[in-house]
Amino acid sequence: MNAQQKRRLNFKEKECSVCGDIFTPIVGNQKTCSEICSIELHRRRSNILHSQNKELEKIKRTKYYLEHREEIIKKTKQYRLYNKDKSYASVLKWIYNNKKKSEAHKKIRRLVLQNKIPKIETLKCSKCGNKAKHYHHDNYSKPSIVIPLCVKCHKEEHKNGN
Repeated sequence: MNAQQKRRLNFKEKECSVCGDIFTPIVGNQKTCSEICSIELHRRRSNILHSQNKELEKIKRTKYYLEHREEIIKKTKQYRLYNKDKSYASVLKWIYNNKKKSEAHKKIRRLVLQNKIPKIETLKCSKCGNKAKHYHHDNYSKPSIVIPLCVKCHKEEHKNGN
């Protein structure tokens, strides 16, 4: 009997934390039955850490934005002013990637210009009664059916998945 086999006799059988197989560990703190399971465990742990770091980074970015909001808005306006071609390209990219939304927005603008629906400034929010700022589409395949909403209610509507 070699030294490795003697060491295995000293440890109780364990369940692999990845695949669930029963194995006899070589070392006391061994959690997986094979190298493949060990690699998988490491991958899972790094994904968990990565997702936690993403949340932390999002909180930091939000905090920074709130602290430097005016400065960021000013710089963004300057950038757009001096880089109109790039700004326009990003608008075209959005239109290309969101064809249904774009067409629905275009149809509403046409209906307002033709006086078939009232301008948004003349309406009240259908949820809270404040001054409406946006038309909300519940369904982009029916572009002429819209709901007037204030900014706050519109954000809540999208947050709720509508």
